[in-house]
Amino acid sequence: MYPATWIVILSVAAVLLVWAGFLVWAFRSGQLKGVSELRRRPLEDDSPEGEKERHGQGA
Repeated sequence: MYPATWIVILSVAAVLLVWAGFLVWAFRSGQLKGVSELRRRPLEDDSPEGEKERHGQGA
């Protein structure tokens, strides 16, 4: 096999290991808890100005 082939194989393996390490860290540290709540958060507007605009009482 060509040396470039080994470089590509090792590079892809290194990227996959880093990605897997990131996932393990994320699960162990609790970074992925509450993700279902976060997908709805941009749709909510908690500011008083948003309430006025929504009900037609804006400036």
